[in-house]
Amino acid sequence: MICPYCEEIMQEGWIDQYQTYGLYWTPNEERGFLESIIDPHDIRLTSLAHGGRLIVYHCEKCRKFVIDENDIEV
Repeated sequence: MICPYCEEIMQEGWIDQYQTYGLYWTPNEERGFLESIIDPHDIRLTSLAHGGRLIVYHCEKCRKFVIDENDIEV
């Protein structure tokens, strides 16, 4: 996918919850989807200490979600 802001290629990944550690974004690599070990390349999105909430912006027109890394409180 091309970034709507800088037009560079975006890295595909998924958002998953690792036990009680909160939500993490994990890049698509050779690790399995249910891998339980947090990798250093994963980006922590939430923590239970902050209620597990994450600010996400949604565009109804283009149907894209955007998460600003500056809004992440972990």
